Amino acid sequence: MSGGVVSEASSSSPSSPLLFASTALPGWFGKLPGMGDFAHRRLPEPFRAVWDQWLQRGMSRLRDRADWTERYLEAPIWCFALGRQVAGDQAWIGVLMPSVDGVGRYFPFALAIELDASAPGQLQGEALAAALRWWAHATQAALEGLDGDLDALRFDAVLHRLFVEGASSGVPESSVESLDLPLAGASLWLSDPAAEHGVRMLSTGLPRDEQFDALFLGFAEEG
Repeated sequence: MSGGVVSEASSSSPSSPLLFASTALPGWFGKLPGMGDFAHRRLPEPFRAVWDQWLQRGMSRLRDRADWTERYLEAPIWCFALGRQVAGDQAWIGVLMPSVDGVGRYFPFALAIELDASAPGQLQGEALAAALRWWAHATQAALEGLDGDLDALRFDAVLHRLFVEGASSGVPESSVESLDLPLAGASLWLSDPAAEHGVRMLSTGLPRDEQFDALFLGFAEEG
């Protein structure tokens, strides 16, 4: 999909492990079945404000479609990378999952972590391995949150198990040798960042209109 710009390769060492801004647990925002309503942890207000407005607008658009619920619930978990100035001044990576709260109100759930200011623009070597490991752990955490009756404390315990106790676990098998992160003002969405031929969508800012629909309803078939 068109609409954004991917960065050129950085001059930073491709094997540099410096990728994330901190070693804190990932932040999260949205709804899970074990929680009665919106909840969030460890995401700054500028990120939350942009993210919430974006999702509220997009979900309102989805609800205009008669078949949206079934397709929404079958949508994949998306891995994403946000360039600076998309959701605040910092760059982020994260995952976005279709979800629902404890009383049946549909709203996506996201986990995200801020990237270090010196993170390379092209991920290779240890930096790529760190990102792939993070996306894999975040996807697993999101699925456990969706399948389990977890309140905020128990969900954070899942994050501790995956991101702290499992921090040195192996890297997912990958056919990707490098990954260009988006420039400021752009975002990148991946169905499987470890797969060379996975679905990738590049957007100016956060996906809107047909691009937002594609995240939760699938891409329109070309006739």
